[in-house]
This record gives sequence, structure tokens and C-alpha cells, in this order.
Amino acid sequence: MTIRRAKSYILFFLFMTWQVNANVSCVLNPSKDIKVASAVPGVIAEHHVERGDKVQKGQKLSSLLAKIQQAQLDLATAKVDFLQRKVQRNQELLDAELISQEEADELLTDLRIAQLEAKAAEVDLNMTDIVSPISGYIVERLIEKGELVDNKPVFRLVATDPLYAEVILKQSLFGEFKLAQQVDLQLGIPLASKVSASIVAIDPIIDPRSETFGLRLQVANPNSLIPAGQKCQMIY
Repeated sequence: MTIRRAKSYILFFLFMTWQVNANVSCVLNPSKDIKVASAVPGVIAEHHVERGDKVQKGQKLSSLLAKIQQAQLDLATAKVDFLQRKVQRNQELLDAELISQEEADELLTDLRIAQLEAKAAEVDLNMTDIVSPISGYIVERLIEKGELVDNKPVFRLVATDPLYAEVILKQSLFGEFKLAQQVDLQLGIPLASKVSASIVAIDPIIDPRSETFGLRLQVANPNSLIPAGQKCQMIY
């Protein structure tokens, strides 16, 4: 065997090995990364969570000062109570034909309007509570107690189950992957661990400038043992 032929065999072997065990760099990201704001302007009265806390969807994060909204609800509720008693008394007068049906209907309409006003006041009061739209972790608290909230985010939250990894591949590999296909990811944390990932999105087009396309991989992380933000290697 000549030296040239031996080199050719070695190069061919290395090429085939690379084809079987190719690695592509990636980064694990949270599946959701959002900033939470208040639905209404106001002053922060109390924070109920701290940085690093795990929260559930719908959990109260902060409360605004709500004395005015509470007073409006109390006033609307008192008006409803008064009209309900008045309707009850007037029903007795209607039964005795001491008032007309038109007068009774007008009072019932007033009661219905008051009930709607009380409901609106309750909604306004509830909107002074800032609640989490997702289950995840608090990574930043952007406004402190006593500060004014006015179209400003109060918290930054991330969801770490699942995690996503965006992978960029050469166009020559287009068509080699399928949705729901399982691939391995090599991680650094936990130390030198390997996890399974599922392909959940494949770019339908190729970027003509870089001659590449992208995949999105999904990694289950129910106990949040895998930290987001770390680099990874997709093995295929």
C-alpha cells in the first residue's frame, strides 16, 4: 500500500467518523422569558416574592396602593344593598297595587345598574394586584416598594421547563431531520451530562447569506435541575 493511498484511507475514516458523531454548538434558553407589568398605574405597596423565587401561574407577585379602589367598591356595594332592600319593600307595595309596574321596573333597572357598577369596582380593585402569567422563576425585580408603576415592567420571569436550544446547521443537512426526532445534547452542568432533546421546529427556508437553517430543540426539565444559559453540543 502506498503512502498516498494510506493517507486517503485515514482521511476517509476520519470523515466517516465525523459524519457519524458530528457536534454542533448551541445554548440552552428558557422556554419563556417575559417582563410582567401592572395593568393599571399606581404605587407599589408590597412585594410578595423575591429574586430567585419559584412562582405558579396566577400567583400574586405585588400589590399596589388600593385605598381609592377599595373605597369605590365599598360605596358601590352599599348602593346595591340599599337598592335590594328598596326593591323588596316596593314589591310589597306593588302587590298591594300602591305603585305602578313601571315604577317597579325602574327600580329593578337601577338595581341592575348598581350591581354592574359594583362588579366594575371589584375588577378595578383586583387589577391592583400584579399576578404571574406563567409558572417559572423570578430573575429580576425591576421596581421597588414605594415606586410609581406606569407602563414599566415590575418583574422579569423565566420558564425553565421545558428548555429550548436553537441550533444552526449547514444547508447540506436540510431534510436530514424530522419533527419529534430525538437527538442527544452534551451539557457542562450537571457535570459532563448528556440529555435527550426533541426537535420541535425546523426552519422551512435556508438563509441565503450564511447558507444555513435552524432547528429548535426542546429539553424536558421538570425539576429545574438543568440551568438555562449554559452552552451545549448537539450530537447527531
